[in-house]
Formats: sequence, C-alpha cells, structure tokens
Amino acid sequence: MELLSCINCCHNPLRAGLVGYEFGFCTRHNMMLTSPSETTCGQLLRKDLLVSPARLAQGHHRTRFASGRVCVLTQPRNQALANALIQRPNGHPSDQVVEEVVAFGLYRHNSKIHSIAAVHRIPGAKADVAMSSLGRSYVHRCHERDRRWTAGLHILWWMLQRVSERPLLEPADLRGALGLALDRAQNIAIWTVLALRLYLITDIGSFAGQAHDDVGAFASLADQALGAVEPGDGSGLAAWLSSQKTAMTRTFPRKRYEELAAKLRA
Repeated sequence: MELLSCINCCHNPLRAGLVGYEFGFCTRHNMMLTSPSETTCGQLLRKDLLVSPARLAQGHHRTRFASGRVCVLTQPRNQALANALIQRPNGHPSDQVVEEVVAFGLYRHNSKIHSIAAVHRIPGAKADVAMSSLGRSYVHRCHERDRRWTAGLHILWWMLQRVSERPLLEPADLRGALGLALDRAQNIAIWTVLALRLYLITDIGSFAGQAHDDVGAFASLADQALGAVEPGDGSGLAAWLSSQKTAMTRTFPRKRYEELAAKLRA
C-alpha cells in the first residue's frame, strides 16, 4: 500500500523509500502530513514510475480518491480521519529543506523554480530527494500547461552535473530500516537517491523526445541503468552512471545548454 501513499508521491518531496523525514508536506494541498504512509489523493504522482505509467496510474487513482483534498488511503471517504492526519504549516519542525519545500507549495507557479534552485544548493540526501521530487512535479506541471520541455532546462543541467555523485547520507537520514544491516540500508538508500535523479532526467528526456529534440535520447536512460544494475545496489548504480558521464555530456553539452538558456531569457 505504501506505493499508493503520500510517501511515494512526488508532491510530497520529504521522503522516498528509506530516505527522508517521518512527516511529509503536500505541495498540492499545502498541508503537513503527520502520517504520510496512511494518506493519498487523486493527484498521486508516483516516484517509482516514469512519466507514461505514472500518469496512467494517476488516472486510475483518481477514480477512487478525491483530487481536491488529502484522503485516508484505507478509508477515502472518511474526512474526519483525514483531518486528524494533516495540519497547516504553522510551527512545524523545520530545516532548510522543509522550508524550501513549503515555500514551493505556497509560491505562484512561475516562482517555484526558485525553491528548486535553493534546494539544489543544500547538501545531503534529504535535499537530493526533495530536488528530484520537486523537479518532477514541476516539469510535469509545466508540460501539461504548454507542452514545452525547456521549462525543465536548468533542472536537467543541475541534475546532470551530479547524476553519478554518491549522495551525502547520514544515519539520521534513514527511516524504516529496522531489520536491515546498516551497510545494506545505506546501499539501498544510495540506490534510491540515484534512481530518483535518473527518473527526473528520463522524464525530461521523454518530453524533449515529443518535441523531436536530441535531449530525447535521455528518455531511455533509466531503463538502461536499472536494467544494468540490480535494484538496491547503490554502489553498482553509481559506477554505471560514472561510466556514462561522457555520453551524457555529448548528448547535452554546456554550449547547447547556454544557447537554450539565453533563448529563455530573451
């Protein structure tokens, strides 16, 4: 059931798998989630699925859960129970990541990129999870509005610069790792963070491919990577991504990025 919960939704950027916070924040409803494994809504954008299956799953999810409010996963019509699991962001536990995630939810659409840029500059695995999740939420929304992949131009560039870097992971970043050896939990957590980066890059590649742009070559990146490495093997995935860095740079060189960025500013 956790795959259908707010923990696995891009609109809650505070947790993915073993990495993140016990609580969550929904950037669509602007609500703190006190038990994100128990809640969901019809806007669920699954972190574990690429763009086409994620949108298909979202359509199915909307037939059972309301899109305009947070719902209890097991009792979708029980609004009183749902209200007990959410609260307005006021006096909540906070750090830089949480503050920027809340700001992203509150900002108007054309200002949300500033929160993503801020999260990009924060070190650590929690920030990494938040950036990937916010990035996917943002580029999906932009593409729905105007069908242009270049709304994610800067996000793509930032993500490509770090795609193979091992995330900075502290023991306190891990959640729900009981029963796992610490080194195994850390390896799974690293794989999760790297896979989320890949999914964001691949989604942008899919949107670019629809526009017949060369960046569309990234649309197959996640499938290639996850087909080459066992699930949960963070060290193996980092090594594979390092081996592909030159090819990625050829697909999207700095000169092309700067040319497109200049057009966006014009």
